[in-house]
Amino acid sequence: MAHDVSRKNGNTMEKAASLVKSDLMVIVAKTDLICNPEPAVDFAKMVGGEIYKLESPYGHLSGLCELKLISDFVSKFFNEGATN
Repeated sequence: MAHDVSRKNGNTMEKAASLVKSDLMVIVAKTDLICNPEPAVDFAKMVGGEIYKLESPYGHLSGLCELKLISDFVSKFFNEGATN
């Protein structure tokens, strides 16, 4: 996959996670059948990031179809900060 954050970090997610120095927010669609959301969720858990799981029937297109919900997540994250 082209979005493999471990590729330049010894091919380990742990090494990549150890390099994260900022708050992290991950938004995934539980119904995404194109990109498995679990690796992103696992990575967010490694760094103590915020995880938002969209409950949406739109699968991979949830990021385009649920803009209001995503906007709310992002606003909350930046206004209230990370809670983890």
